[in-house]
Amino acid sequence: MLELKNIEKQYADKLLFSNINLTIYDGERVGIVGNNGAGKSTLMKIMVGTEKTDKGNVYTHSSSIGYLRQISDYTEQDFYTISQNPVFVKEFLELKKKLNITDDIEFTPDRLKALSGGEKTKLMLAHILSFNPDTLLLDEPTNHLDSLGVEWLINTLNDFQGTIIIVSHDRYFFNSVVNRIVEIENGKVSDFYGDYDEYARQKKAKKDRQKKIYSEQTSLEKKIDRQIKDLKTWANKAEKDSRRQGGMMSDSRIKGAQTRAQVSAGKLAKMAQAKASRLEHAKQDFVDLPYEEGKVYYKLKSDKIGSKVLIKVENLTKKFDGNVLFENVSFAIEAGDKVALIGKNGCGKTTLLRMILEKDTDYEGTIWLAQSLRPTYLTQDVLDLDENMTVMELASGKGAEYKTKFLTNLANMNMSKQVFGRKISTLSLGERMRIKMNEVILSDFNLLILDEPTNHLDLNNKIFLEKILSEFQGALILVSHDRAFRENVCNTELIFENKTVKKLFNK
Repeated sequence: MLELKNIEKQYADKLLFSNINLTIYDGERVGIVGNNGAGKSTLMKIMVGTEKTDKGNVYTHSSSIGYLRQISDYTEQDFYTISQNPVFVKEFLELKKKLNITDDIEFTPDRLKALSGGEKTKLMLAHILSFNPDTLLLDEPTNHLDSLGVEWLINTLNDFQGTIIIVSHDRYFFNSVVNRIVEIENGKVSDFYGDYDEYARQKKAKKDRQKKIYSEQTSLEKKIDRQIKDLKTWANKAEKDSRRQGGMMSDSRIKGAQTRAQVSAGKLAKMAQAKASRLEHAKQDFVDLPYEEGKVYYKLKSDKIGSKVLIKVENLTKKFDGNVLFENVSFAIEAGDKVALIGKNGCGKTTLLRMILEKDTDYEGTIWLAQSLRPTYLTQDVLDLDENMTVMELASGKGAEYKTKFLTNLANMNMSKQVFGRKISTLSLGERMRIKMNEVILSDFNLLILDEPTNHLDLNNKIFLEKILSEFQGALILVSHDRAFRENVCNTELIFENKTVKKLFNK
């Protein structure tokens, strides 16, 4: 069991958490969700003990915790160190087939330096599992895994007998593994029992109920305010009337008339005061307006190409280090195609993209491109931005109009203005990915090529990106291991399998 009591954590002027209380019981499978910057990874580090709290305490009753950080946090030295552990090497050789690692991985500096993101994830998972932990904490474990790797991880976790806590933005993965969702939103945590789809349903229903109650109590508040105002108006009028009493009446009659008017005014004033007290008492039970995430909105435009066939591949063969990636491949990509490239890590998906972009010309066969084709390419590498520049400096490099559009789009992607003055090195991976996506949006293109665009994006941005890509009228080539995202966006697939590539239509 793991307990968090009255946890508070602040970074600089930003309060991440306040008074968080959370208990995770043995054997539970918990998914942690929230926007980029909400503090998901920080909360996980607090659970493990690598991050200190400002207030509160963490109690863990686990005898052994296995913690997988985000793969980009590991260095080449980390992998070299674990390769020197004989327990890990023995366990890795036994797990190798289950891990879907078919290549011979030699634990040499050169080979470890060349590890792909998926290989790094699998190696580090094997290292963690070799210690037989009873609790697993995994931070974005699917980011660099191919479809087979994700299925392996799902099966591995479903066979695991201990407690599992996962940070992820992969809806399909969560639906297959977790039975409880902990949401971090606006510095608070909320609990939802069920998989991700059930969480989304419960959250919407909860928010709809809160909105209805808030609307009803707002109407009640306005109604009582009107009654108070009317009563005060009548009381003031009665008081004025009492002062105008007079004429030819006797002193006793005048005195009695004034008394009756004043009594009436006093009663009305007391009624107004009672109404005001009733309202203040009722407000103690009022609910706040439900917290609304900032709306994500940006535009994605594409110029028409003027050609039905955009790319034509004939008898294409590609070899890498003497190994054949694919051979005698022929297919065409046409206007209106939204193509998902599907295959395990190392099958040649990114290599094909580089060939289409004419960055790799070492192949046999032909790749024909429409003369007016202007592709733009979003890579999955978020660490290639100049870390010494601020966001504002990056925005200002191409003139005033570009700067305005750049900053407007970032604001529409839920990036606060406070971020604009910060250096790239201080930004989260999700914030960096949004900057790279913004650069793509503002480029001049008519073919959009995306290589794992949802890595590091929070669900709010991921779902909106999914929406605009599904509505996008231009041509698209997409590499993504996020099954739900891929299926909701693409109408065509290129399947990399058995050293060949086949084109399939799925919509």
